[in-house]
Amino acid sequence: MINEKIEKKEFITLHVQQCGFAVYGMGPGTARCTFHGQPLDKYLIDLRKKMLHTRHHLNALWNRMNKENPDDPQTVKFIEARLKTGWWALSIAMELTPLQGQCVDGPTNPLRFFFIQRLEELFTKCFAAAWMFGNVEQQIAGRRGLIIDFQSNGGVHLETGEPGEGLRATLFTDFDAHFTPNNREEFVYKKFFGLLHTLATIVEEQHPKCRQEFARALRFMLVHHFGRKDITSPAKTVMLEKIVSLANHLDPVNMTTIPESEVVVKK
Repeated sequence: MINEKIEKKEFITLHVQQCGFAVYGMGPGTARCTFHGQPLDKYLIDLRKKMLHTRHHLNALWNRMNKENPDDPQTVKFIEARLKTGWWALSIAMELTPLQGQCVDGPTNPLRFFFIQRLEELFTKCFAAAWMFGNVEQQIAGRRGLIIDFQSNGGVHLETGEPGEGLRATLFTDFDAHFTPNNREEFVYKKFFGLLHTLATIVEEQHPKCRQEFARALRFMLVHHFGRKDITSPAKTVMLEKIVSLANHLDPVNMTTIPESEVVVKK
């Protein structure tokens, strides 16, 4: 059984976990930047308002969506709205990312903290919702959005083929997008592993220099993202076993098993 209270959860939060130095304000660099012909600081004011409006809109749709029938006309409509938001948020995040270096404030990165990370929550949750609850074409579009995020938004240095600084962060954001808005039903475990398997295949075939780092990220995830002993189910156990097998396939030099303290007993 899954020892977790079943409850309604917010789809979009726009919360960012504070880790490290506290971030206050946007710093002086923002005022010196332009974004597609307009002052960046003024653009960000409008972007903040749009993100807050989008959060309210998507959360309202989430509570009304029929998650059991991907062909329900209302579900198709709701997923289309999420895909539209996902492509918008991914595009803006990727366009803002090169400006981070000009906007750093001491040891902090306010542009990333206040805007890019929140856009990442928007597009990963929107794409993941399409991948999990959409019809066949919507699932394809949602999964493709998550793939593009991994390959082109920090997971891989496309010029060199080396792991990008955002490889682990991308996988962990994908984890959050699958599990945070949903309770841990069997299909969520299946869909999340389906994405991991797709990304691992892409790494193996197109970015072989990333194999070891991808495997390390999977092993880290086993302990730090799936280590709660109060959440147990056959679906979780099967997924953990598959993740271990995937990591060992990509990085056979550092073969591993599920840590004994984290083994989930089938019930």
